Amino acid sequence: MFINIKNKKDLNRFYKLLRIYRTFIFKFTKFEIENDKYNVKPIVDALNIKSRKKRLEYIIDVACDEVDQYYRGIDLCEFKNCQCKSQWLNNSKRINGCCGLCVYQSNKGCTTKNLACKLFVCGIGRKKCKPLKFNDIKILKLLNMRQRIILQTDYFSTEKQVLYDLYTGTLIIGSLRMFFRFIINTIILIKEKKYEQKGKK
Repeated sequence: MFINIKNKKDLNRFYKLLRIYRTFIFKFTKFEIENDKYNVKPIVDALNIKSRKKRLEYIIDVACDEVDQYYRGIDLCEFKNCQCKSQWLNNSKRINGCCGLCVYQSNKGCTTKNLACKLFVCGIGRKKCKPLKFNDIKILKLLNMRQRIILQTDYFSTEKQVLYDLYTGTLIIGSLRMFFRFIINTIILIKEKKYEQKGKK
């Protein structure tokens, strides 16, 4: 099936049709783009991935790469001595900025890929540049409403956990999984902090 987008009207029509294109009706349809004036090739490539799980993986990878590219060369957090600008301006004892609350942080940065975390920008960061928003990433239009809500709120989770939440269950199940992970992560961080304090004594 050829997709030819010549103007904004065609583009908006294409976006509206995505909810139909992603259904089982087009399970065996090969999509092709005649021109890519509006950079929709990643969306077309995703439509050609017929495995739901692999399509979700591709969507997250493309979205995360777009966020990384958008902020490339911009030092949003201005880390000094393991503290972000907000922390060192406020003489906080905390370290590692927002990621200080996450079990997946390391001295080499994030050990996983999480779109919700990547899109979060605090007030200080917003003063440096206009933040990229969820709706700015067009490939995310391939997700249904439940998946969009989960992807925007699934902080401090591994890519594998996020994919599982997107792929299975309802919004309630996904929310419960996120809540339990938050509790477990909090317990782990408290134990690690106590262990560090004992080591200093």
